Amino acid sequence: MKTAHKILGILWMAICGYFFATLVQGAYELHPDRLDTVAINLFFVLLYLAGAVTSFYLLIGARWARVVLSIVALLTVTASMMGLFAFFNSLPFSFVGIAFDIFALASAGVLLFARRYAVA
Repeated sequence: MKTAHKILGILWMAICGYFFATLVQGAYELHPDRLDTVAINLFFVLLYLAGAVTSFYLLIGARWARVVLSIVALLTVTASMMGLFAFFNSLPFSFVGIAFDIFALASAGVLLFARRYAVA
């Protein structure tokens, strides 16, 4: 199971890094008078920054990183279901978005419900 955690750590580091860079780049185009949009964007920038950093700690082998990365995955799925933003510049319910949601749910399940490595 530890190999699966390392693979998920590498994948989530790439995904969170991509979303972090995309949202930071898009933050310059936001209007400061739209406080709700700025707040949502700031929340997701910090969420994906935490996801990228936590993925690194998951590669090292920290047990707490599995829980935090699972929370990042579940919040991403929740945001996708709520339609707050569209992944990969497509409609919220596109094939890519649905495939990514299934991947996020499966990886959260693998990270949270590992039998051999009990959560600290």
